[in-house]
Amino acid sequence: MSGTNSDDEPTVILGPFSSNASKSDDAAATASADAPTPIGTAQQVKSRRRSVLEDALGGKQLSGTRIAEAPDRGGRVLGEARSADEAPVARATPKIIAIAILVPLLLLLAGLYLVARGLDRFTQLLPGADQVVVKTDEPRERAPNTAKRTSEAPPALKPILPKPSVPSPQVPKSRDDVASTGGSGGADDVQRAIERLDRAGAAELQSTFDLGRQAQQARQFERAVGHFTTLIDRGVDAAALYMMRGEANGDLQRYDAAVVDFSAVIARQSEHALAYNNRAVALRRLRKLDQALADLSKAIALEPRNATFLMNRALVQLDRRNASGAIADLDTALRIQPDSADLHSNRAVAYSRKGDNTAARRDYDRALALDPRHRNARLGSAALYNTTGDYEKAKGETAVILDVDPRQPDALVERAVASFRSGQAEAALADLDRAIESSPRHLTAHRNRGQVHRSMREWAKAVADFDRAIDIDPRNASLYSIRGSSRYEAGEDAAALADLDTALRIDSNLAIAYYNRGLVHIRTGKAAEANRDFGKYTELAPNDADGWRQRGRVRERMGEIKAAVADYDKAISLDGKDAFALSYRCTLRMRAAEFDAALDDCLRAIAIRPSLGDALNNIAWVHFKRGQYREGLSFADRAIKASPDNADAWDTRAHLNEALGEKKRAIDDFRAALERNPALAESRVGLERLGVSR
Repeated sequence: MSGTNSDDEPTVILGPFSSNASKSDDAAATASADAPTPIGTAQQVKSRRRSVLEDALGGKQLSGTRIAEAPDRGGRVLGEARSADEAPVARATPKIIAIAILVPLLLLLAGLYLVARGLDRFTQLLPGADQVVVKTDEPRERAPNTAKRTSEAPPALKPILPKPSVPSPQVPKSRDDVASTGGSGGADDVQRAIERLDRAGAAELQSTFDLGRQAQQARQFERAVGHFTTLIDRGVDAAALYMMRGEANGDLQRYDAAVVDFSAVIARQSEHALAYNNRAVALRRLRKLDQALADLSKAIALEPRNATFLMNRALVQLDRRNASGAIADLDTALRIQPDSADLHSNRAVAYSRKGDNTAARRDYDRALALDPRHRNARLGSAALYNTTGDYEKAKGETAVILDVDPRQPDALVERAVASFRSGQAEAALADLDRAIESSPRHLTAHRNRGQVHRSMREWAKAVADFDRAIDIDPRNASLYSIRGSSRYEAGEDAAALADLDTALRIDSNLAIAYYNRGLVHIRTGKAAEANRDFGKYTELAPNDADGWRQRGRVRERMGEIKAAVADYDKAISLDGKDAFALSYRCTLRMRAAEFDAALDDCLRAIAIRPSLGDALNNIAWVHFKRGQYREGLSFADRAIKASPDNADAWDTRAHLNEALGEKKRAIDDFRAALERNPALAESRVGLERLGVSR
């Protein structure tokens, strides 16, 4: 079960782009408890292009940007002082004039600084694409119903591959002290564009602009877009105006429109670093990760010491499953801001994704030493304890947060992880219910509750939870995959196949979706399609024995015996305790009259799983073929006890009883076999041989 971070992971909705955005109920609802936290303070980023890392609270939201006009490469800054040929100020009262100007200016700057400091501590969370879900305790494969000579029933679908429970990344929001909604630089740029366009109608256009800014500050984004569009349609051509509209479109979750607007900024100012950063934010939400990475690389080339841009690129690297690349960017950012608790917390995420829990623990501890009230570091620390199996410590970390805010949804979700993994499914459900009550659109809470219901085999409830999760995050491939798995378990093969097809259209490299679709194809009798899917799975997850074993099953059904044995060999080489692969190979070796090798495989299988009925039955059959009837009978008894519905096991014992002269017992066993499988020819022949009818 994941913490509040998936495997993650992805949503399609931008959160508030505006720097003064409040936490809405919907935003809070989708919060993921352990997302990396924002970085950047007023002192830490260039004064004209300061960035604040913050992500809209919630699994479906991603913040955008507040962007001021950056200087061009010649050093000119939009909104700079007027030209030197303006009339000089009268010399008679220079001190009075200076005081009159400086005092209000200093007060304004002090206010902006305090606001900026407050924004820097406003941490928000986002579940990501690789978000990890509940790891259920059910076996990856159910013991098949087959013995020496029959085909097997399909196993339970394999759950999403477990990954470390780590916080999910967020793409931060950037802003500038001369941001388009509040600073003088962007406003001056627009005002000059208005004056150049139509001095006679400037007052009307200026009023429209002011209304747009006011609407954006009041979070009335639709109205803001309308006012800004009116200005653009009237011919007002200013980069800051496109920036403002891009921000508002982002807040309305119109990512394509936001990309168009930020591209318009770049077309007018090709070296506008923050515009590249902002466009990357929107591109990430559109899952265009390569383009987002290119934009962030351009922003970093323009401002190589901007820790925010480095942080953003690290988060996109995590989306692309490149933890090493993310760590490299975070290392660079920490050289710029070595005492940033946020950066240490975020690097812990990357280390955890890489599987280096020791380094992750070191970074979380450092973050909490720098800021003991750092909520995301506390949640990330809890998630890491859940990953390493220290469930009581995980609960202790969440208690620090819940003691202050008993309804904090991310802490409730993380505590649910600890409860579930320590065998307290009901307690986990109670916490997840409370988290959803507190935040109805909390993606991870719905997803994890679905996984808990899966573990209870309550498939309809699980599907309902995944329905809600998909409604929140409709581009999350893994959600379709796990819903498809649940539908398969409920016997809804067509619906399961549709979900798995959708998952692979979204992410053609989602290995588990190929595995699960392969199992659906097995059950629906499409061997060629199953063979193709398991082949793809073994390419994407070559070290997972399950994939090789499943492809071996399919190839065996297709009559490709040598290829099947080769796949079983590979599975066993990867996992010497794969009892199923050993049992399957035992069956094929027995068919080839390789009795010694077959017996060795099946004995190894039951040493691992003593109640594996197929292996027990095969051992009994080998003893029958060797004339060791008494030895075989004991294994046949065990096989029937382990798998009472296995017709082959009854048939095997019937042959052994017949060989031992136990005619009545043999007849009873042959009849029991035919009750379970009326088409079993060997049992019909056995009854005829004994002179009785069925």
